Amino acid sequence: PAHAAVKETVDLLRQSTTTITPGKIKFVNAILRRLTREMDLVDSLSNVTDNMAPWLFQQLSRDWGRDRATDICQQAMAERPRCLTVRTQPGNSAEERRATVQAVAQQLTQEGNMTVQILPQHSIQVVTPPPGLISHWPGYHEGQWWLQDPSATIPALALHD
Repeated sequence: PAHAAVKETVDLLRQSTTTITPGKIKFVNAILRRLTREMDLVDSLSNVTDNMAPWLFQQLSRDWGRDRATDICQQAMAERPRCLTVRTQPGNSAEERRATVQAVAQQLTQEGNMTVQILPQHSIQVVTPPPGLISHWPGYHEGQWWLQDPSATIPALALHD
């Protein structure tokens, strides 16, 4: 959340090895808090291409045209669903692995209030991630799963079976 980002930034400034005066830290804190309160205004005054290096947007515009380059920027800025690989025990059968994945998916849905989808290679795609830290998701601290792109699981599955 935005307030956590502000707090972390201010804490980093306080811990800085360079001399940053308390007045400057208060100033940064005030600016960041105001920005978080007025995010709709900030969004209305900017566009997605402001988040891309000008040289890159120019190159994309030359190669693809301005509208397509803007679409590329939009896609690059979109938050992607998170995919989880579920920890299973070595030697488990395919059915046991499937049951473990289904149990974790159910736990994420019920305890984490998430919408999830089990992918063909038994990764779990979190379609609607909740706000906050991933470390607050059910099963994280127990090591039941880890974040991993689903395509990275395919070689491991091929070697396993």
